[in-house]
Amino acid sequence: GDDYRSKTRVLDKRPTSVSELPLWNYDGSSTGQAPGGDSEIYLQPAFMCADPMRGGDNILVLCEMIDPKNNPIPTSTRSVAKKIF
Repeated sequence: GDDYRSKTRVLDKRPTSVSELPLWNYDGSSTGQAPGGDSEIYLQPAFMCADPMRGGDNILVLCEMIDPKNNPIPTSTRSVAKKIF
């Protein structure tokens, strides 16, 4: 099976580019993506588009998952695909 995760965030205004989106974080130990002692995972926005399901000003954002040292986490298939494509 596929292993997708999602988060929802409300912003004050609709961004016009990925560079306007804030860095976000989560506890990677709760998802098995980081050890408990060093579990901070950052979501770095990489792509955005209009949300076709919710419409309006809603957007979908794909993110790079990086550790505190700015390295892709080991389970990040996006970082591997980015090198190939």
